[in-house]
Amino acid sequence: MTDSDDHVVVLRLDDPRCEPYMLQGTGVALWREIDDRRSAEEIARVLAERYGADLAAVRRDVLASLAVLVRTGLLLPGGDGDAAGSPGQ
Repeated sequence: MTDSDDHVVVLRLDDPRCEPYMLQGTGVALWREIDDRRSAEEIARVLAERYGADLAAVRRDVLASLAVLVRTGLLLPGGDGDAAGSPGQ
């Protein structure tokens, strides 16, 4: 992973065919909040509060973004079905 103030580039090291995946804008804020303890709902609440945004809209975007990260293998799904997951290896 390469991290700067305005973007994060993530690469799956276990897949040599994997293309780098760049997150920008709100994707960077989301990536920095992901851990294996908080749920997607908790992350959405933090981001909505931080940016003064509508919780329902942020929740929808967080869930969609997490689904893409899981589908691409860049994020491991949460073990209990509630946690947002953790960055993939």
